[in-house]
Amino acid sequence: MAISQPRHGSPFERDSPSPVPQPQMTKRDVRRNRMVEKLQQMMDSFNANQHQHYRAQLQAVQVDMNLILRADPYEGLPLEDGGDEIRSLVEGMGANMPGDDAAQRDYWAMAGNRYRTFVREANDAIEQRDADLTALHVRRPKLLLRIDHLADILH
Repeated sequence: MAISQPRHGSPFERDSPSPVPQPQMTKRDVRRNRMVEKLQQMMDSFNANQHQHYRAQLQAVQVDMNLILRADPYEGLPLEDGGDEIRSLVEGMGANMPGDDAAQRDYWAMAGNRYRTFVREANDAIEQRDADLTALHVRRPKLLLRIDHLADILH
């Protein structure tokens, strides 16, 4: 006669393996795992939409090049270098925006950065030129008097 086995195992059965307690994760481990998961999600998103990311970056570089080519630092006035002005110039270029949100963030993160650097350097050069011209204008009468004095001595 066969002894029937209970359907649900008794907690007192010796044949059942005892559950192995898992070590508690520290806050550092939890944070590290979250960062690894987030990084993996970012990498998966980038790999899935790699073409769109590169396209957005290329468009951002092209916008910067066009803005630099259209800028006229020789008209005598400083170029607009505020964030809102540059953003409106970038928006005015009418680039075809990629469909992916991450690619759009790539575009907006890059578009206008090189132009902003160019504008700041051009404005610094204009300011230095103006300061040098002002200093020359202030020194000019003194230099003319000195030249006249030297001319009188030589004659």
